Amino acid sequence: MLLIPGFGILAFSCSKDNDEKRESPGNHRDYSNPPVIIAVDSLNLRVYKIVSLPRSGTPPFTYSIDSLPFDNNPVKDNLRFGSHFVYIKDAAGHCSERFDFAVIPPTINLPPYFSVEMPIPDSITVW
Repeated sequence: MLLIPGFGILAFSCSKDNDEKRESPGNHRDYSNPPVIIAVDSLNLRVYKIVSLPRSGTPPFTYSIDSLPFDNNPVKDNLRFGSHFVYIKDAAGHCSERFDFAVIPPTINLPPYFSVEMPIPDSITVW
């Protein structure tokens, strides 16, 4: 579920089971070629690109991260550090499996000449 101010609660669904339940028996979708996510590549510190398996799904694709509405841009920026998940939906309405990934903050390595401990002087001379 997703709460959008002014709009109430919207149900987010990108699962085959939920789509099949909404379809009538004579209007069954074919899930033999859904889009497949193979990676979420880092382009910058907090900018990531969703990469799908070539020839999987039917272009054009839309992308959703963390249950936000689908859009047509595979590049997601300003992601917070931590865990995320993404889905791809193709033009035929097929959804990829959920793909989990993490945005990890960079490690800061201080050079040895920076000291973490501050020495306390025995005395202070005032001139």
